[in-house]
Amino acid sequence: MASSSNIKHRLWLDGCMDFFHYGHSNAILQAKQLGETLVIGIHSDEEITLNKGPPVMTLEERCLSANTCKWVDEVVPSAPYVFDLEWMRRYGCQYVVHGDDISTDANGDDCYRFAKAADQYLEVKRTEGVSTTELLDRLLSSVPLEIYSTPVSVLSSQIDLLRRFATDSDGLTPFTDVFIYNTEKPETLISGTTLLRLNPEKNIIYIDGDWDLFTEKHISALELCTRMFPGIPIMAGIFADEKCFEKPMLNLLERILNLLQCKYISSILVGPPPASLFASSKYIKLCFDEQISKVYYPIFSTDVSIPALDISLSNTPNNSFYKFDKLGSDLIKQRVMLRRQHYEERQRRKMGKNATEQTTIKTYA
Repeated sequence: MASSSNIKHRLWLDGCMDFFHYGHSNAILQAKQLGETLVIGIHSDEEITLNKGPPVMTLEERCLSANTCKWVDEVVPSAPYVFDLEWMRRYGCQYVVHGDDISTDANGDDCYRFAKAADQYLEVKRTEGVSTTELLDRLLSSVPLEIYSTPVSVLSSQIDLLRRFATDSDGLTPFTDVFIYNTEKPETLISGTTLLRLNPEKNIIYIDGDWDLFTEKHISALELCTRMFPGIPIMAGIFADEKCFEKPMLNLLERILNLLQCKYISSILVGPPPASLFASSKYIKLCFDEQISKVYYPIFSTDVSIPALDISLSNTPNNSFYKFDKLGSDLIKQRVMLRRQHYEERQRRKMGKNATEQTTIKTYA
């Protein structure tokens, strides 16, 4: 963590941000802790294809994901793949931030060589064990869930990482509450500030699901809830790996971290059954020492072919969100499989491009 004397005013961080995952958000969090304002540049589809291989997510989708991260202040689309000092300065930034791995262009040259030469380069620690390359490999190679699954019991060993991700938009102040589902009484894993942000009626919105890949369907549903019902905190229930409706591409820890980085989520309940299968309203009130007056469950419009355009609140659980939850990840998986050869070639290019860019696969047991 930087001291106040080392805090920079405006920082720049760029990347593909494909399959937006906790490796991206961890770099963003570390960068945010170095400065006051963080500007994120997102490479275009064409630049990524030229230098790395075709992205899975479109530029619009990748910008949306980055803009949902609570530590991001501004998002700039179509940033050059090879870092450009003048481009960064155009947005008033003094330094570029990147992980401690080497990122190379199509010619094998360091993408940040100009920033390093100008002494306007800051480095943060790369997150081991997760990358777009690994996530694609899980899908293309049909990696069994047990290889990368994270049981609920392992979360306590990741408490430092979870606490860092549970911070507010400054990357420092506690924000998100995290609870572990137990049959009789919830266990508080991380204490946040949800109760301080309740509206006068002391209501909360609860949405549960797999939350796999954290797609634009998830984001559109959360944004709609926030916009339509301002001032009511959102609690996300997230199913354990073995309880997901379908085999998730992300394990429980990875899915929790995706929720924690999202600016729309105030609290998380880990490992519950679907809300309709237990006394969820009563249980959620227990999480907050009975200080919640009402728990609401959003009812989304039934047309899942487009982002949710209509929403209402109910006092009883329903399964309307599950359609969006499943559709989002299904669309991404279908997109990959339809262009399987392209992505397999991308994997070969990536793994052979530069030894320093090799991915270290890490599992949690």
